[in-house]
Amino acid sequence: MAEGAHALLRLALEAARQAGTEKSRLVRCKDASGDLPLPSPTLAAATASSPSLSARYQQLTLLNRMSLELFSEKPFAQSLQAACTIILAVTGAAHATVYFRDDLGKLFSASRQGGPRFCESDAQKEEAAAAASAGSQRRLLHINGAQLSWSAAPFLRIGRDGWSDEGVLIIGFEGPQAANAERDKILLEISLQLRNAGLIHKNMERQSTLAVVTEQSADAILITDLESRIVNWNRSAEQLFQYRREEILGQPLARLTPDDKRDEHQNLEKTVLALGSIQSIDTLMRKKDGSLVPVEGSYALLRDEKGAPFGVVRVFRDITKRKEIDRMKSDFIAMVTHELRTPLTAILGFAETLRDMGNQLSPEEVKNCLGVMFDESKRLTQLVNNYLDISKIEAGSVHLNLSRVEITALTQRLSALFRGNPLGVVLWSKFAAGIAVRADADQLYRVLVNLCANAIKYSPAKGTVAIAAVLREGLVEISVADQGQGIAKNQQGKLFEKFYRSDDDISRKTPGTGLGLSIAKAIVSAHGGRIWVESEPGDGAKFLFTLPAA
Repeated sequence: MAEGAHALLRLALEAARQAGTEKSRLVRCKDASGDLPLPSPTLAAATASSPSLSARYQQLTLLNRMSLELFSEKPFAQSLQAACTIILAVTGAAHATVYFRDDLGKLFSASRQGGPRFCESDAQKEEAAAAASAGSQRRLLHINGAQLSWSAAPFLRIGRDGWSDEGVLIIGFEGPQAANAERDKILLEISLQLRNAGLIHKNMERQSTLAVVTEQSADAILITDLESRIVNWNRSAEQLFQYRREEILGQPLARLTPDDKRDEHQNLEKTVLALGSIQSIDTLMRKKDGSLVPVEGSYALLRDEKGAPFGVVRVFRDITKRKEIDRMKSDFIAMVTHELRTPLTAILGFAETLRDMGNQLSPEEVKNCLGVMFDESKRLTQLVNNYLDISKIEAGSVHLNLSRVEITALTQRLSALFRGNPLGVVLWSKFAAGIAVRADADQLYRVLVNLCANAIKYSPAKGTVAIAAVLREGLVEISVADQGQGIAKNQQGKLFEKFYRSDDDISRKTPGTGLGLSIAKAIVSAHGGRIWVESEPGDGAKFLFTLPAA
């Protein structure tokens, strides 16, 4: 194609010479294919006003060359500079500026070329005014001045909302210029090429930006045609649905649709075609392995310039975790209702007994009733405190009274607390004498009470719970280990989440809120430490945490 342009240009120059036009003065225009000789403005001015066959042939050749420049693979700014050189040559102008409109509709200079007079402030103001007038009037505009003259051709385009201009080509001359119908025709041809090149460049930029945004999005984005075939698929969609791009492109969307959701998804298709978009619906989709994933989806109809639909873009977000949290909240509300109702029922029952039958009860029976009421009140207080503590933790208002705390003193308190537990589990401790941490003594005791209570709950009768402490690089690592059934790997990552309770026989039979380990983690984190679990099914569990050494 480039060789053909060279040949056409040589023929045009030869034809111009044979037609008796003035001798050529060549201007150099360089691109990847080499230097091309372009006619001087003097020659171009003559040919622009001459309807001769040779002149028209040369004009067409130059316009072809400009088209090659504008639609080449070179940077667009470089292509515009080459185009401006050709515009000067083919129109005989002394100056040329190409304006485009940005996304806000404002004109900006994309490329300019010409003599120094046109770079002066007054000249640039005249040029800008001419460009604005041509754009607003949407017609070819001529402004004849004693010093400088201008011709402006807007890049017109018709769309759904009527005519609009995408930019303006301005050419300038020194001194007044006579009317020139042939040059006006050339300007309109050039403006059409510049408009098309600008639109293609803008679309390519937008597509490139959209491709980057789409590919980097954390949400799964996929596009289907009107036949519901998948035509685009980003990286997050690969991760969510497990299909590689080359596997899924061209496949029907039904591959991702559970069988019992077909009608629902067909109704969604009809709705988006009718309304143009669907915002935030929850549904189920199917992965490559056949498993189902809950997603939140948004749909939007894609339309071309004329408003005709050609596809649907879908954005899906994995809401598995959100669904799990919703389930946990529901379970928590049910659990809290039960946990609060139990002590309240006991307190209310024994209070009624004392009110109605107090004078008939022996002192021992009255004492027993009051004892139950006292114990249940303490339990109720502890439950309420746990809920309040969670609120404080979420608000980041956990207050610590830091001091030197010796581990020995804590283990002595723990042994006294759990002595005589129903399972007969023994607490055993091992650590160096004098080992201490810098911590809030009451909060640290609370962490250990929680860990030891859990360890005892999951230990076999007459078993042992081991408490150990080791100094490691300025930190004290404290551990509580039981001899229970252990914890499955898929549950270990959830243990420290609020309201989470293991799905096992012991947890189901034992009352609890699922807040203990969450509170323990928050307390340890507030000290600058970390907490974790090590366990193998059938081999017990060890909970470990670190605190700064004192």
